[in-house]
Amino acid sequence: MVAKNKKKTHIYRTCCQTIVKNVQRVCNEEKLANARMFSLTRASDRARNYCGLSSSTMHNLLTNDFVLAEGEMDIRDSRRKITEEDEALIRPSLVNLILAKVNPTLNSLLSQIKIDNPTWEWGRTTLYEALKRIGFKFNNKAYGYYDKLREDEDNVALRVKYIANYFKYIDEGRYMVYMDESWINKNARPGKVWHDGTSETVFDVPHGKGARWILIGAGGKNGWVENSFRMWKGNVKSEDYHHEMNTEIFEDWNLKYLLPNIPPNSVIVMDRASYHCALTDDSKPAVNVWTKQQLIDWLISRGIKDEQGVVYTNEVLLGFSKAYIWSICHTNRPAKKFKIFDIINEYNRNNNTDIKINMLPVAHPVLNPIELLWNWIKTHVRNNNTTFSMVDIETLTRARVQELDSTWWIKACDHSHKFAENYQVADNIVFNGELIANVGEMEEEIVD
Repeated sequence: MVAKNKKKTHIYRTCCQTIVKNVQRVCNEEKLANARMFSLTRASDRARNYCGLSSSTMHNLLTNDFVLAEGEMDIRDSRRKITEEDEALIRPSLVNLILAKVNPTLNSLLSQIKIDNPTWEWGRTTLYEALKRIGFKFNNKAYGYYDKLREDEDNVALRVKYIANYFKYIDEGRYMVYMDESWINKNARPGKVWHDGTSETVFDVPHGKGARWILIGAGGKNGWVENSFRMWKGNVKSEDYHHEMNTEIFEDWNLKYLLPNIPPNSVIVMDRASYHCALTDDSKPAVNVWTKQQLIDWLISRGIKDEQGVVYTNEVLLGFSKAYIWSICHTNRPAKKFKIFDIINEYNRNNNTDIKINMLPVAHPVLNPIELLWNWIKTHVRNNNTTFSMVDIETLTRARVQELDSTWWIKACDHSHKFAENYQVADNIVFNGELIANVGEMEEEIVD
């Protein structure tokens, strides 16, 4: 409820001002022309044209007695604003709606606030403005799994380490190489187009997503790494393009197309996709679905010792329950080591290079410039896909890759660099750099 003052006044609506302006305008035009603008034969038409009203509006005004007379008018006190205390009541009520499984709209939220706080006196407009002011948004980008994971404490630690390494490598003058995989569907089309709802104004798009091309590539501020871009037809039976990739394909691509074509002091930036994070044989943990004997064999092969420092034997372990043996395996699980690090280290030894890997934290595509390149490629394909042919999709894709030269890559790299700077400032303020010292112990714990 808004405070009101009462005063004696004449009530003038906006429409009155509009009518007066229309009459004044026509009269001025008649004065300049020294002639009447409309015929005298139909008085109603002249009145309508002078007022700038439609026939139906003119008829309603002349036949209905609803014109307001002189009286009291409510004047809002525009100086009165919602208090911080009342603003603080909004979020708890919205949370109550979510707990009650009610979709939070302005109307439902306003009703809930009044239930939770009977003294609430503000309306929809004030509530809307307050929601925006305190950081709420009305869109489909709700807080989800990856938003939560992005701020997970362990993942933040990985982000702190990634960014610390990122700036260290830049200071060392190393060349940053960003790699990633993506996909393009055969029936890809723009999400929004101009149309009037009829079939004549809409493309005849085949049903479903269709077959897809799998893409892999790498690049940096000098443009695409030579010969690194590859594309092949995917398996239409799989919903997730990640299933089209595996450790063998990824490792083969690194050895044949990436490593031989990058500077010897490069830093390869990659995300934590499962095929990037394949474990070495000696770091693979035991699995609780194994049989009892498999768990025993795993412990014996690693020479695991008991609390007295005696190595477990098959005979001793057979006397324990499977649940207890599993607890021993879990307690002695090895630190995770990724095969890709061993591959790079071996390549460095054999080729006298010093290539490094800097692995991104999970759910941080803004730190990987190639994500922007994929977006530019797929947008081009969607906008120009009129035949829905796999051959034409390949042609459009390869042509666009050639267009995205170093100028585009520099733009993408600079964009990601700004995010890295922002994260560096924010994380240093929140964590004061304390996580960097401890991150080494859990470096490989989070995998996308």
